[in-house]
Amino acid sequence: MPRARPSVAPLAGVALLLSACHARPDHPVLSTALAPSPPVEAAADAPEPPPPSGAAARAALFAGMPEIDAALRALAARPSPPGAPPRIVELPALEREVLRTRGGAAALGPIRLVTAFGSSGRAPLPPSRMADLALDPEAERFALAADAVREIGREIDLPGVSRRRFWTEMRQRAYGPFRTDFRFASTAERWDLPDGTVLLRQDSWPVRERRGVTLYRGGAVLEPDGAGSRVTEVTVVGVDVAVPFFLVGAARRDSLGVSQNRLIALWTRAQWRLEGRDPLEARRPLPRAGPADGR
Repeated sequence: MPRARPSVAPLAGVALLLSACHARPDHPVLSTALAPSPPVEAAADAPEPPPPSGAAARAALFAGMPEIDAALRALAARPSPPGAPPRIVELPALEREVLRTRGGAAALGPIRLVTAFGSSGRAPLPPSRMADLALDPEAERFALAADAVREIGREIDLPGVSRRRFWTEMRQRAYGPFRTDFRFASTAERWDLPDGTVLLRQDSWPVRERRGVTLYRGGAVLEPDGAGSRVTEVTVVGVDVAVPFFLVGAARRDSLGVSQNRLIALWTRAQWRLEGRDPLEARRPLPRAGPADGR
């Protein structure tokens, strides 16, 4: 899988990204309720604006999801202690905020249960390589113990900027006392900033084959930390599975276990990559076809 260079974001590439963002109504940022305002027309001889960086880049990428950005900042302020294994934490306030603002429904269907989890800790790989790992379909499939995770589309693939689509299948997954299928598509937007920081944003993507998941949103900030990186991540998942109130706790525990296992698996693989012994890093598979509507 080609890697974006973390230290360079050419003006031409960023200008192309921004023009694509403002021209595409289905862009993850512009499709949100709090989309940024259209750009002001510049004079013909005006200099090209510099690429967004720092707070400006973060504000642009996370526009429309202030509750997730706020959760990211809160988690970053209290990361896991140095040397401690990564740990998932529940975010009940974020869950309530999502339900309040969405009224129990998302664009893809009703939200009958929402879970929000987050983490913040030091990873052994630098931000660019850690982001490569987080967006590696096979690594994610292993980490989730999923039946399938594959790339189904790539809209932008430039140094420092990418936007890709993924398809995930988790069949007959325990959800409290129930077994159900979860199949969904999502977009992942990645910005590599000049200072080495990497920002990631994830959103649901509509496909007919979707099942179970009606809302999938998240964000991650990967900041340089010595030879490694400080990774802070938040994920919100809404499902249309009806769970009796007395079984909600069991369903939440199953979701928490999946998220915790994924985090440990990714951190373990990050250590393998640091030591040069991850078999997945050597292979470069071609993108596999997915659902027709996900292309």
